[in-house]
Amino acid sequence: MGHRVLAALLVLHAAALYLFTTGFFLTRFEVSDLSSCQASPSDINAVPTHLRGGHEEDLPSSDDGASEGCWMPRRFRRVVFVVIDALRFDFAATGSSAQQSSFYSDRLPILNETLISEPEHALLLKFVADPPTMTMQRLKGLTTGSLPTFLDIKDNMAASSQIVEDNLLRQLRAQQRGVVFMGDDTWDSLYAREFTRKFAFDSFNVKDLHSVDRGVTKHLFPELQKPDWDLLIAHFLGVDHVGHTHGPSSVFMAEKLDEMNGVLKKLLQTLKEMPDGDDVLLAVLGDHGMSADGNHGGASDEETGAALFLYSKAALVATGREDDSEDAKEMKKYAERILDSSREVPQVDLVPTLALLSGLPIPFGNLGSVIPSLFFVPPTSTERGGSSALSAFQSLNRALRLNLDQVRRYLFRYSSASKLPERAYDQLERIFVDIKRIEDQLEQVQEGDTFSKADLPLLLRLHEDLAKQQHHYLREALSLGRSIWTQFDLCSMGWGMVLLAWSFFIGATSTRLVSASGEGNSWSPPLSVVVLVGGLLFFCPAGINLPLLPAAPLSRGLVAASCAGLIDMTWYLLARRQIRATRSIRSPATSGRTLFSSVSAAGVVAALIVILHALALLSNSYIVAEGNVMQFLSATTGFFLLTCAQRLTDHRSAATGAALAFIFATRLSSALEPPNIIKATATLGRTFAPLTAIAVLAVGSSVQTVKYTGHKLSLMSRLILVSSTASYLVCAIFWAASPIQVSFWRMWLPRIVYLIFLGTLVCLLVRVLRQPKYQSGNELSRHEHLLLLWQLVPAFMLVLGPTSPLSVLCLVAQCLSFSFIVTCCRSASPTTFGDITPWVLLWASCSYQAFFTSGHANTFTSLQNAAGFVGFDTFNFYIAGALLGLNTFGCFALAVLALPWLNWRQHQPQSSGVNTLLAFPAYFSLNALVSTLFVALQRRHLMVWAIFAPKFIFDGVVLLVTESLLLLLLAPFSNQESIKSHRLE
Repeated sequence: MGHRVLAALLVLHAAALYLFTTGFFLTRFEVSDLSSCQASPSDINAVPTHLRGGHEEDLPSSDDGASEGCWMPRRFRRVVFVVIDALRFDFAATGSSAQQSSFYSDRLPILNETLISEPEHALLLKFVADPPTMTMQRLKGLTTGSLPTFLDIKDNMAASSQIVEDNLLRQLRAQQRGVVFMGDDTWDSLYAREFTRKFAFDSFNVKDLHSVDRGVTKHLFPELQKPDWDLLIAHFLGVDHVGHTHGPSSVFMAEKLDEMNGVLKKLLQTLKEMPDGDDVLLAVLGDHGMSADGNHGGASDEETGAALFLYSKAALVATGREDDSEDAKEMKKYAERILDSSREVPQVDLVPTLALLSGLPIPFGNLGSVIPSLFFVPPTSTERGGSSALSAFQSLNRALRLNLDQVRRYLFRYSSASKLPERAYDQLERIFVDIKRIEDQLEQVQEGDTFSKADLPLLLRLHEDLAKQQHHYLREALSLGRSIWTQFDLCSMGWGMVLLAWSFFIGATSTRLVSASGEGNSWSPPLSVVVLVGGLLFFCPAGINLPLLPAAPLSRGLVAASCAGLIDMTWYLLARRQIRATRSIRSPATSGRTLFSSVSAAGVVAALIVILHALALLSNSYIVAEGNVMQFLSATTGFFLLTCAQRLTDHRSAATGAALAFIFATRLSSALEPPNIIKATATLGRTFAPLTAIAVLAVGSSVQTVKYTGHKLSLMSRLILVSSTASYLVCAIFWAASPIQVSFWRMWLPRIVYLIFLGTLVCLLVRVLRQPKYQSGNELSRHEHLLLLWQLVPAFMLVLGPTSPLSVLCLVAQCLSFSFIVTCCRSASPTTFGDITPWVLLWASCSYQAFFTSGHANTFTSLQNAAGFVGFDTFNFYIAGALLGLNTFGCFALAVLALPWLNWRQHQPQSSGVNTLLAFPAYFSLNALVSTLFVALQRRHLMVWAIFAPKFIFDGVVLLVTESLLLLLLAPFSNQESIKSHRLE
């Protein structure tokens, strides 16, 4: 009945994680109100109710606004918006680091040349993105000015709905202004209705470095000559794809950046030659950066630090006139001060900046601030005797006040739907009172438009103070938004934690209390009760709030159904414990036992390792260094194995050698550079030699297992063994031929490996299923499980990359040596080492170390997306997802397939002790429980989104993956249990 318990636990864990996730990752409340030219942002109640429908047709058009500007006079009629995906700041800046790679350093010289030759017309800023740094979330921020939500990351790999919040494109269309787009098709999924013309290209094939960029370049320059656009968007993808496929430090990156430099050079020249070039603003920007291995999605400086380059044929920023007049000196002093204060800006700042420069209303939900240096510009002609600096300050403060009023209006509207923290909101209001005080002082000094020359220094000081305070308000508002971007549903979170803890108790105790010997009645899920209770609460009207239950019908139903199932399982386990307690009076040897039933050395060590790992999850420093923690725990396991080997009388030398091999493999795997598919080449030492060793081990261990178990090598097993050997040969050919870039080798060699593994799996399952239900001997033999494992190894290595064989060889060596020592110990001393549970827990810990040594971590940046394209040039959601899953979680699949080696003895029924294997997912269940509790307690911690939340997600996924894999492994034994129950009847 082990498979039934495991299936029930899998469903319960999925329900618990779903409940916690829906409570923890609720998305930010989206306000659908729209800004308009007719509604002043200073009037909080000025937005009409009928303008809150979320459609651009609801916005009143304004011909006057289109020609003159809306909230303030526009400076530019047209904007060229060029996105170079993953344009990291140091790709564009010159000499920003002494240790820059020559592959991307000084590869965009046209930007620096323009900055030097035309300082008043160009500006380069560090453009800081808010995590998560995924393209879709960045595009939302770049057009709405709003902050991303953590779980929006899920939309990055699937079709997404259009944006409903107010945005720049919607405001342009409301004024009958044209928008033309070309490039990454993510834009099309977000703004399909906003474009006058569009040329979208597939963005998912990261191995295609040129198609999208060539398509953009093909349409960009002809579209520039057409008069019907006001916003032209060009989104290049090549830099991002090079990063994902080859990393930033590669010759491909150098070539791609050289190509982008040529495009930008031609674009700048074209803008200078345009008749209306003074009315065009060019914005070249990166939506995010990239890490050292070319990935993004996290919160490191390399991933969030992008570049923003602005250029116009007309004067863009004030640098001060080159003369000796007091006005010029004064203007230059303040201009340099303003410019230096805004060298690094958040990405959301671009939205209000472009809106006001283009004569548009700032989108309603924007939290960004205008870039000060772009508005500290005096009128083209200053009255005789006037002050350029004062005129520039007046322009800047007008823009800042419009921006402030818009943000304040948004916060007021947001607070009516979702309560804001009173302390932070009061702080904003105190800053606003200071702003009003400074404005009153300015009115007193400057009555009307006249003032004495003696008052000029005071006016300039007051204007500077006003600008600082208004900018301070906007930055505090942005910080407030970041602190409340997620609302927590404590009820759903609490039920998720309760169900996780309860199911962990069930899984831990069932490893010993649930027997596989066929004694008494076997447990089966009470489906009728679960469906009835869950259904009643699911169909309960959503308006009825039941005490202590989530408001959502689905969540209510899950809580009720899960509790009904858990109560039944708990009742059954307590009954089993009572039965064993009664029998223990007659036979103490059969007394009921808990997770560590016998006080043994293995039990003590396993408990120590499990507890130490769980405690390490309560520290962000240990979570960051979890790979080192697991190396230490695996090494501890190795020395314990060495101690066990020394206590043996038989096979002591062989067991000692196996323990030393385990320790050596553990140390070597941690010392090696983790395999990474995007920046690896095949070598003799890391690829072909270990690949040959793995193939020899595969054949040798399979033959030895057949001799040990007494099985005969069937015709099917022989064919599988031959095909497995062929898979290793195909891997070698694929990696040796990879520099040739021949389509057949690149596409079909990996597919051959995949097909061999799938064919083996199908053949073994068919053999099991075709046996009569009550006929024994239909379970998979030990060597057939072994053959399936050896078939999975080449597929796993393919998606890890050509440097993976040595790391995988270490994992295989750990597996073989561990299972050999366990077999020897359990055979030599059944009373001391017979309990399999501690050994299973130790093996689970070792398998978790392999997750880190195979090049992964509990961060989204560690996902090797290029693995989804091994053997395929086009993107397929399911195939790419399966290959990425194999790349990320393949080590756990190998560990699960190795479990029967620990549990089987010579001439022992294979289903004996199957339920004790439940200790394997129990280890990961405890990790998920601790991570969930900690992330709930630290939900307001500074590092919650950078460290704790990704750790929780990975632990939850690992738990579900291991339980699913173990359920597939135990499926053949379900028929064996039916045989026993049938015989008892």
